[in-house]
Amino acid sequence: TNLDKRTIINNLNNVATACAECERLYATPIPLLYTRHALKFLTFWMTFMPFAFYDVFASSWNHILMIPAICIICFLFFGIEEIAVSLEEPFSILPMDEMVEELQMNIDDTMEWMEADMLEKGDDVNDGRSTGGDEALTVGKQLQRTG
Repeated sequence: TNLDKRTIINNLNNVATACAECERLYATPIPLLYTRHALKFLTFWMTFMPFAFYDVFASSWNHILMIPAICIICFLFFGIEEIAVSLEEPFSILPMDEMVEELQMNIDDTMEWMEADMLEKGDDVNDGRSTGGDEALTVGKQLQRTG
């Protein structure tokens, strides 16, 4: 029905919009200077942190625990920094190939269904008449070319 075709057209348009947004995210680089500066600052801060904790631990009998405490804090902060670097490029850690292949199969199935439905009704895909499925076929073919 026309409602089904319009729903499919809207869904394909949403997918095309999402693909364009993902490509824009992928093409936007994170400045390398930002990453390097953050790492240098964190290293500098962690290097001088034992001097800041020395007075805190010096007054008690367990001042030797400062070394494991500093190591744990460094491990946690450098771990957070490494996670941040990984999250700067999410497409390298996401299973994008499998998602794209599944999306491509769904688009192919939908296009076959729409072409078969149009042929059953006697509509010719290329006769120049504007039916509800022409827009979806155009969007689907554009997605196939970019995929």
